Amino acid sequence: MKIIALFLSCLFCISAASQQPRFVHYTAEEGLPSNEVYETVQDEQGYLWIATDGGVARFNGYNFEKFTIDEGLPENVVIDLFKDSKGRIWFVTLSKGICYWQNGAIHQYVYNDMLINKLGSSNVVHSFHVSIFDEVFITKHGGIVKIDSTGKAEENPFKEAYTDSSWIYLHSVENGFVYEFYIGTQSGDQKQTPYLHIDKPAVDFKLKKDQMTFLSTLKMLHSYHRWQTNTYVNLGRVILELPDSTTPTNTIRSMDIADAALSMLKTDKYFFVGEGLKGVKLYRSFSNENKPEKVWLRGESIADIYQDKDGGLWFSSLLNGLYYLPKEAVYNYTNEEKGLSGSSILDMEADNEGNIYIVYRDVKAAYDVLQNNGDLNRHKLELATYQTITGLTKIGDTIFIKNNTDSDPDDLKDPIFLSLQKLDNGRYLGRMRNGFIFPWKKGSGYIFFSKLFSSVLLISPPEERNISNKQRLRVNDARSDINNNVWIVANEGLWQFKDSLIAQYDPDEPLLNIRFNSLEVQGQNLFMASNEQGIVFKADEAIWNISEKNGLASNKVNSIDFHQNTLWCGTSNGLSKIVFSSFSPPQYTIENYNKDDGLISNSINKILVIDSLVYVGTEKGLSVIRSGSLQPLITPPDIYITGIRTADSVIKQEFIHLNYSQNDISVSFLGLSYPSLGSINYKYRLKNLDDKWHYTRSLNAEYNYLPHGHYTFEVLAQNKDGVWSNKTASFSFAIKPPVWLSWWFISLFVLFTLGVVMSVSYWIILAQKRRSRLKLRIIRSEQMALQAQMNPHFMFNALNSIQSFNAKNEKKKAARYLSDFSSLIRKSLYNSASSRISLEEEIEVLRLYVELENMRMENSIEFQLQIDPELNIEELKIPPMILQPIIENAIWHGLSPKKGNCLMLKLQFSWLPSKESLLCVVQDNGVGRSSHINEGKSKDVHKSIGLKNIQDRISLLNSYYSNVFRLTIIDLFDEAQQPGGTRVEFSIHMTKNYR
Repeated sequence: MKIIALFLSCLFCISAASQQPRFVHYTAEEGLPSNEVYETVQDEQGYLWIATDGGVARFNGYNFEKFTIDEGLPENVVIDLFKDSKGRIWFVTLSKGICYWQNGAIHQYVYNDMLINKLGSSNVVHSFHVSIFDEVFITKHGGIVKIDSTGKAEENPFKEAYTDSSWIYLHSVENGFVYEFYIGTQSGDQKQTPYLHIDKPAVDFKLKKDQMTFLSTLKMLHSYHRWQTNTYVNLGRVILELPDSTTPTNTIRSMDIADAALSMLKTDKYFFVGEGLKGVKLYRSFSNENKPEKVWLRGESIADIYQDKDGGLWFSSLLNGLYYLPKEAVYNYTNEEKGLSGSSILDMEADNEGNIYIVYRDVKAAYDVLQNNGDLNRHKLELATYQTITGLTKIGDTIFIKNNTDSDPDDLKDPIFLSLQKLDNGRYLGRMRNGFIFPWKKGSGYIFFSKLFSSVLLISPPEERNISNKQRLRVNDARSDINNNVWIVANEGLWQFKDSLIAQYDPDEPLLNIRFNSLEVQGQNLFMASNEQGIVFKADEAIWNISEKNGLASNKVNSIDFHQNTLWCGTSNGLSKIVFSSFSPPQYTIENYNKDDGLISNSINKILVIDSLVYVGTEKGLSVIRSGSLQPLITPPDIYITGIRTADSVIKQEFIHLNYSQNDISVSFLGLSYPSLGSINYKYRLKNLDDKWHYTRSLNAEYNYLPHGHYTFEVLAQNKDGVWSNKTASFSFAIKPPVWLSWWFISLFVLFTLGVVMSVSYWIILAQKRRSRLKLRIIRSEQMALQAQMNPHFMFNALNSIQSFNAKNEKKKAARYLSDFSSLIRKSLYNSASSRISLEEEIEVLRLYVELENMRMENSIEFQLQIDPELNIEELKIPPMILQPIIENAIWHGLSPKKGNCLMLKLQFSWLPSKESLLCVVQDNGVGRSSHINEGKSKDVHKSIGLKNIQDRISLLNSYYSNVFRLTIIDLFDEAQQPGGTRVEFSIHMTKNYR
C-alpha cells in the first residue's frame, strides 16, 4: 500500500524579511530617564550624552548617570545637545533656557533670564550655536538673538533684512554655522536664503548663486549634515546633496522622501534617513531613483542618528529609547514578524545558486529558503503525526529533506523535491531515518549511512549490496579525500571506508576515539569537530588538537566549515574563526565572536560558508556574517580614574597629601569601549608598594593600611578583543609619616631619650653607690655579728669550761667541748665569707653553739629543734649568723638567771601559711624581758649588744632587699601573769628579689 504523501508543500514568500542587525536596546528599564529620546552626542572624553523628556543621561558603557532639575537642569525636557569648541556640552531645554556641563557639574547659563526674555512669550529655542568666542546664537520666530560673553544682547545681528514673520534656523558646522530664512508672504510663498557664518574671521557668506536659485523653490530646512566635500540639507520631504563646487559633472542632486525625514546621516557605506514611523532606510548611494537597500527598526520614529568615534551608530527613538549598533557585520533572522518558520536551526544546505535551505528542530512541518538576494521564502509541509524532519542532503543539484520514514518519489509534489535518481535495477533509495546520503565520487553510486540502524548501504549500478563488514556506528558525517577514500566520523571516533570495507582509523590514538559531530576534508587533511576536545585534525599523518586552552571558544564543537584557509567552528559558546598559515606543524590565529558581536545566540548548531558569507544556525535563529566585515575591535579603550576615596573623604586633586590615618585608599576607574558592551578587563598596580600588575573585571581597587610614603597608581583597560589602552590613567599621592616619625618629633624624642637615659644612668649610679654603701654596712654588720658571736665573754667562758673539765679530770668532756668549740669557730669563720648560706649550715652552727652553752651549764637546758618536712633546708638561703645573737640572748638573759632545772629552749623552722615566707622561731621559758626591767639590773650586764646588732643588720638588709626580713619579739607570761619567757619570730619573704 502506498504511504500517504510525505511532502505536500504550500509556498508563500516574504520579501525583505525581518533581516536586522543585532541592535543593543536601551530603555528606561536599563536606566534611561525616559523612552522619549531626542538626540545624542559624544563628549571629548568619550562619554555619550542623551537628551530626553525626562532629563539628560551620561552613558559610560555600563550604566546611565541621570541629571534632572535636582542636579541643576532648568527643566527636565532637554530637546537639543551641543558640544562647543571648549568641550562643554550644552543642554537646550524646551522653555527654560540653556545650561552646560563642565568640570563634572551642570552650570546655568549666566544670562539665562535675558535669553528667555528675548525669546518672547513662546520661550522656544528653535536652533542653537555657541561660537569660539562664547557668543550664544539662538533662533526664534522672527530672527536671531546673539548674546556675547559680556552679556550684551543683540537681535538680528546680520545685515540681511527679514520681517517679523521670518523663521530662522541655524545648523552648526566646523568653525561656524549655516543659517537660513523662511519668510511667509501674503500669498503663502516661501523664500529661503541660506548663509554660512564663520567664527574665524566673523564673516557671512551666501551660498552659491545656483544653490540659492535651487533652494528658493523649496521648503524650509529641517536638518543639516556635512560629509567630506558634500553638504546634505534636509528639507522635510526632500534631501539635497550640495557639492562644494558645481560643475557639469558635479551638480546639486535631490532625493524625495515619502514621509518627512526626522534625521539623516551619511557614512562611507550608507546614507541613513530616519523617516517618520517607518524606521531607518539605508541607501547605498544618493539618488532619487534609488530604493533603500535595507530598512532597520521598522515602526520606530528615529529623531537622531549619531556615529561615535568608534564607528558605532546610535539611533534616538521618540518611542522606545535608544538603539546602538557597534558595527554592521552581522544580520539576524528570527521567527518574529513573519521571519523564519522556527527558532532552533537543525540543518542548512546551499544549492548551486547560493540559496540556503533551512530546517528546524522546533518545527516539524516547515522549511525555509533564504534566497541569495536576502528574501525569505517560507514553506509549509503536510506530514503525518509520526513524521519528523531529520536533516538535509544534497545529491548532485538537488536538495533532499530527510525524514524518519520511507518515502515514495511519486508522492513528492514540491519541485525542489525531485525524486532520487532511479538506480538501474529500478529501486529507489528509500528509508532515510536519521541517516544521510553521501555521493560517492567513484563511479555513479551513493552511500547511505544510517544513525539508528548502524549500517552502511552501498548502492552502485547495476547491483545493490550491503557492506560485508557491518559496524555498529552512529555516523554523524562523511567526506571523501582527493584519493577517493571515504572518511566517516561517528560517536565512536574516526573510521575509513575503503575497498568496500569499513574500519576504525588508528584505534590506539586517544584523540581519534572520541565523539565527532562534523568533518571537513581539505586535500589529505582532515578536520574533525569533537563533542568534548575541540578541534582534532590530521595533517601529514600527525594528529593535532585545538581546544579552549589554545583560545577556542568552547571544547564542544557542533559544526565546522572550511573556506580559504579558514576553519569556521560553531560551538556551544559562540563562533571561532581559525585562520591557518601552516598545517604541519600547525600555525594559526583564533578570533572568537559571540552575542556581544551581534550573533543572535552563542549556541550554534550549524555552520555554512558560501563565498564571503557565513551562515550561522543557532538555537534562536539565523545569523549571517560578511566574513570580511567581522574584524576584531582594534580601537584601544580610553581609561579614566573616576574617583579617589579615603575612609572619610573624597579626593579630587591630581596630587594629594594624606594624613597617616588616611591610609585606606579606594580608587574607581572606567574604560570606555562601547563595542565591548561592558566586557572590559583591567589591570592596575600601585608603584612603590608592588610593581606587579593585578587583573580584574571590577571598576575599583582598594588598598588598606598603606605605610607612609609616595605612591603612583596606574590602571589600563582592555577591550573585548584584547587591545589595551594606549596609555595608563594614573595619579600620585603621598601619605604623611605619623607624628612620631616627623623630624621635630624625632628631635624631641632624641632629646627626651637622652634626658631619660642620663637621668636613669644618674639614678642607677646613685643606686649602685647606695647599694655599695649598704653592702659595706652589711659586711660591717656581719663582722660585728661575728664579733658579737665570738665576744670575749663567750671565749672566756668557753676556755674556763675546758679548764674546769680538765681540773676535774673529765678529759672526755674537755676533748668533746674543745672539738665542738673548734668546729663552731671554723664554721663561723667560713660562713662569714658569704652573704647568704643554706639553712642547713645555719642550723648546724646554731646546734653547736647551743650544745657548748648547755655543756657549760651542766646540760640543764632542754633543747628542742623542729624543722618542717616541707622545707628544703639545703636550697633555702638566709644571711649567716642572723639567729645566733637571738639564741645567745635567750640563754644568757633568759635561761641563765632562772633557778631550777626546767630550762627549755625551742628552735623552730616552718613556712608561713602563704608558703612564700620562712618563719624562724626562738622561744625560751626564762625570766623574760620584763623581769630585768623591773629589777633595774645593770645595763652592762643585761644589755644585749648582739640583739642591737641584729636589728641594725636587719634594717640594712631590708634596705638592700626591699623589706623581706621581719623581727618580732613577744613576751610570754604564765597563768599567774608572771613573766614566762620570750618568743622571738624572725621571718624571711622569699621574693624573686631575694632569691
